[in-house]
Amino acid sequence: MTSRVPRAAEAILLCIAPAFAATITVPTDFPLIQDAIGYAADGDSVLILPGTYLQNFSFEGKGITVTGSDPSDWAVVENTVIDAEGNRSVVGFRDWEQRSSVLAGLTLTGGTGSIYDVGPMGGKSVAGGGIFCDRWTRPVIRSCLVSGNEAIGETAYGGGVFCHEHSSPLLVDTRIENNESVDRGGGVGARSASPLMLRCSVADNVALIYGGGGYFADPATNFRAAILRCEIDRNQAIAGGGLCVVGRTLVIVNSEIRDNVALSDSGALSFTGDGRALLYGTLIDGNNAERDGGAISCTSSGTMYAENCTIINNTAGDDGSAIMAYHSSYPVLRNTILWGNGPDPLFVGGDASITATYCNIEGGWPGDGNIDSDPLFADRYHGFEHLLSTDSPCIDSGDPAILDAIYDTDPRWPGGHVDGPRSDMGMYSGIGNGLWLR
Repeated sequence: MTSRVPRAAEAILLCIAPAFAATITVPTDFPLIQDAIGYAADGDSVLILPGTYLQNFSFEGKGITVTGSDPSDWAVVENTVIDAEGNRSVVGFRDWEQRSSVLAGLTLTGGTGSIYDVGPMGGKSVAGGGIFCDRWTRPVIRSCLVSGNEAIGETAYGGGVFCHEHSSPLLVDTRIENNESVDRGGGVGARSASPLMLRCSVADNVALIYGGGGYFADPATNFRAAILRCEIDRNQAIAGGGLCVVGRTLVIVNSEIRDNVALSDSGALSFTGDGRALLYGTLIDGNNAERDGGAISCTSSGTMYAENCTIINNTAGDDGSAIMAYHSSYPVLRNTILWGNGPDPLFVGGDASITATYCNIEGGWPGDGNIDSDPLFADRYHGFEHLLSTDSPCIDSGDPAILDAIYDTDPRWPGGHVDGPRSDMGMYSGIGNGLWLR
């Protein structure tokens, strides 16, 4: 009997001992990424060494990390390539994956999308050339390059990334570039979903038929998507060259939306249906619409609230070189600069209205605290553009109810740059005004 006691104790210890996460290496342990994922257990990592892999894969519902060897080094990321060779989506999240499912440090290319259910009246279509996030999935996508993918077909969504109903992927430090959708969302498409994007680049994507060259989001009552500290540049679509939002809420904070093109309306941003947005501390610069709304258009009951934004150098072939509001839309601007957008920067039609307070609007606009004066932008400082020079009329001219977080009594503030606690106009003011101090 005494000989059995140690064995029993050993068995108990084995049962309660923590399991150690394993690392499975591709191609050393398995040549196929899908086989490595099949072998992995929750908590494990699949490490993919640099090289080109003519494959695609899905996570099989597992809480694992699939990663390149160094997600912090873009040279390594760009040389760790998963190429679907035109066979469906490159990566799929289809089985309720959550935040424990992490994709990192890979280049995803050559995807053509997966079939998804449009709805009882819409049949099926194709979406997500690079990444397909199915219903209720919540993966983390970090430091990836999603490039050279497409979604082809009627109502095709998301040439680069597609987010299906109730999904909420978190994309961090990821580049979504040079993707194409035949219909909408050349870079990212969200259908009744809530993607969250942090420090991402969405650039040089195209939506051929409808809207959202960079990003398209459609009806989703009570769903909110967020874009934080992202760059949305040089995308193209029929409407909403940068982003198109239809009947849902989008929050954009401390981001840059530049040089996007719409072949119809809304060079940078389009809000329609019940689409609405909150923009804070964001630069909208150099966008073009061949018709109306060089930077922004709000139609139907779509609208936005913009605070401490800088909207400059946008152009339109017809009306509203900066903002066009039509039907019953009602955009609201506060502490915002509109300058250099050409003649007639604001256009209002139908039953729409534009409300502006404590703004600097070239050509003038009625409203408390509004001015019409050259903002006197400073030269580039530590990589930041469109800061206010010491003589700018926009300094300490914002809404007095809003205070800057950092101003000239702070030891971090540059010497000789006078700025009191009252908020300024433009993108470097208010609670986030110290982001440019490095």
